[in-house]
Amino acid sequence: MVWFGEPLPAETLQAAVEAAADADVLISVGTSGVVHPAAEIPQVTAKLGGAVIQVNPQATPLDEVARINLRGSAAEVLPAVAASL
Repeated sequence: MVWFGEPLPAETLQAAVEAAADADVLISVGTSGVVHPAAEIPQVTAKLGGAVIQVNPQATPLDEVARINLRGSAAEVLPAVAASL
């Protein structure tokens, strides 16, 4: 866990970027999309042709790269998505 204002450990960030680069789909849940460098992770997936799905109650800068924007809280949206599978 990383608290607001704390830097991500370099190895954790690198692993996340590598996973995002290999992802066919990345689901971003409940982030503002403005705290860097983590905000770049969904961008990596999108730039390499993967789909980004965003779950958030409100619009964020990720709206532009997300193929699907699901509006609502994670507690509302994720169970509904799981039930539809």
